[in-house]
Amino acid sequence: MTFPDVSKLADEVVGEVISPDHPRYDEYRRIWNAMIDRRPGAIVRVTCQADVVATINFARNAGVNVAIKGGGHSAPGHSMCDDGIVIDLALMNRVIVDPETRLVRVEGGCLLRDLDTEARKYGLAVPAGAISHTGVAGLALGGGFGNLMRKYGLTVDSMVGLDVVLADGKVVRVDAGNHEDLFWAMRGGSGNFGVVTEFTFQGHEVCDPVITILLHPLPGAKPVLEEWRALTSGGMADELNWLTYYRWAPDQPGVPAELVNKPVLMSMLQWNGDSAEGLRVHREIADRIGGHVLYHDVMPFLALQTIADELGAHGNHAWMKAGFFDEIDDGLLDALIAAGGQANGWRCAIEVLPLGGQIDRVDPALTAFSHRGSRYVFNVIGLWDDPADTDAGIRWVRNSYAALEPYMTGGVYVNYMGGDETGGVDAAYGGEEYLNRLRALKGRYDPTNLFCYNFNIKPLETAG
Repeated sequence: MTFPDVSKLADEVVGEVISPDHPRYDEYRRIWNAMIDRRPGAIVRVTCQADVVATINFARNAGVNVAIKGGGHSAPGHSMCDDGIVIDLALMNRVIVDPETRLVRVEGGCLLRDLDTEARKYGLAVPAGAISHTGVAGLALGGGFGNLMRKYGLTVDSMVGLDVVLADGKVVRVDAGNHEDLFWAMRGGSGNFGVVTEFTFQGHEVCDPVITILLHPLPGAKPVLEEWRALTSGGMADELNWLTYYRWAPDQPGVPAELVNKPVLMSMLQWNGDSAEGLRVHREIADRIGGHVLYHDVMPFLALQTIADELGAHGNHAWMKAGFFDEIDDGLLDALIAAGGQANGWRCAIEVLPLGGQIDRVDPALTAFSHRGSRYVFNVIGLWDDPADTDAGIRWVRNSYAALEPYMTGGVYVNYMGGDETGGVDAAYGGEEYLNRLRALKGRYDPTNLFCYNFNIKPLETAG
């Protein structure tokens, strides 16, 4: 198939149309995961909603599919395509905060750092992510885990409205009183239904958190994990979170030489509330479990939101697989310790995040996020610089996942998926109860599956 002439589209949009002969084509087609090397027929650097409308209409009429690029963080590379048209939202990155209503308007190309920086000027935050160069849109549409989730819920729980361009080129306002069915679907259904040009979120007054980071040699860490299990399996205050990472210790300031490049359990304790209370609670936990204290203090919220930026920097080769646990038994602890000890370099890690708190208090029927009630989410993260490490990195991720799979619930968080987890789309969107409803809505709003570069929900054929 010959790619359509995009010169007419270039005349219709304010932004720039990047064809393969453009001197910056290779720059603009580059995304977070260096393993992805795709060549779209055109990249449209949109600047406004009208540009998005024009591009969608052009693509639909030309019979080519559309990929949507925000932060470009999709591990399987869904934000880039071969042959189709990429709508690059990077230039649509305004954030507008109303300090009286605490409503935060966020354009579709914003990164988390754009949102976090502007909201903090007013003492506010929106629960969203943990790496500042992640795109807001992809994270939010899939649910939105992050550092504030136990206290304030998922990102979708603070979403009060969206401006969306549909596959037919129409622009709709989506909220609790307009297109309520689409409002349900787009809070967890990922990027299947349209292009969001602007989100409206409810901001929350948030103080700087207390952060404690502890290191333990991984082979002897089971007693620490038993304490973690006892605390996180029930009765933990919403203000508290205890994240665990099974990895090698990096060679960085503060890490003891005897632990560098050795398997460790890294614990990050977070307290989102009164600082004095948080320091006391963290000190009590640290006194019980011991270990090397890498950090113990109040941390500026913006610093917390960038703490993983270098580890998850653009240009890594990435492969990952994910899932949920409901129970943490001794066999699972042993499997986590063994898998973490075999990590393929210091950038590889297994993270296990406790859920619960405010996430569970939202009616599961209100959003398409189907995993409320899950107790823990895990992510096996393989990152490496050298392409020669690819086979070993993928093998470690797959072997670790296979060792953990007997303990999984069967669900998968769509924003952590690498693409070949057991259960696929069914596992991501909650099986028949959720998926059938999503497929029906896909058939209504995108019957030709124009938006197919995602963890794709196939449309049901529309009646008539």
